[in-house]
Amino acid sequence: MPGEDGGLGWRAALPADLQNHELLTPIKEVKELGASYVDLATKHTEAGKKVKELEGKLAGAIFKPGDNATDDERTAYFKAMGRPDKATDYKFDPITPPEGIKLDPKMDDWFKGVVHKAGLNQAQASIIRKDYADALFAAHKAGEEQKVRDTEKGTEDLKKEWGAKFDENAALVKKATDMFMTPEEKKHMDDSGMGNNPVLVKMFHRIGLAMADDKFVPGSPAGGGQKEKGVLTYPSMEGKT
Repeated sequence: MPGEDGGLGWRAALPADLQNHELLTPIKEVKELGASYVDLATKHTEAGKKVKELEGKLAGAIFKPGDNATDDERTAYFKAMGRPDKATDYKFDPITPPEGIKLDPKMDDWFKGVVHKAGLNQAQASIIRKDYADALFAAHKAGEEQKVRDTEKGTEDLKKEWGAKFDENAALVKKATDMFMTPEEKKHMDDSGMGNNPVLVKMFHRIGLAMADDKFVPGSPAGGGQKEKGVLTYPSMEGKT
């Protein structure tokens, strides 16, 4: 039978509005209440420490702007990430290009504008600039080496095809190019490597044949000036027989 406390036990000493509270009714004895309180207080203290630790970390956190961020928010984010205030504030080490490459001084200004727009800091921009330059120079070197190989192969192929008439045919090519190409055009053919294209060489050889007359001496360059015997001179391919 219920006692004088109405079956409330230790809860009979509580205010009426707490006696039947759902969080207290499962607790049968005061000692259970004490244990629950100590456990709760301990967890609360530990949670407080973690909150303070998290607040300390968040104080130095940099949050990425969302898709709808304003220009001011993006500017603040880039600044926090270390981007200089102005594109001209980037400082780069000088780059020494290999022989054959001439760098446009305006390229650095363009590059600074691009990396500043992208929000890169000094270290990031420097890495990209160096790696790009290295790749550019490597590609140039590979192209020059390929040009040399093409020159050698083109000459060897014509030597095999023309045989004993190589010197004579080379002189006809020289005469035709001297007649129909300006120095600027020859330089372009030389720089581009097209001057070693066997198809073009043979085309100018046919032109040379059409120009040939009794006064033209095979083996002597047209236009005066002796050329070493056996050198193909259209306009950049060179190879001795």
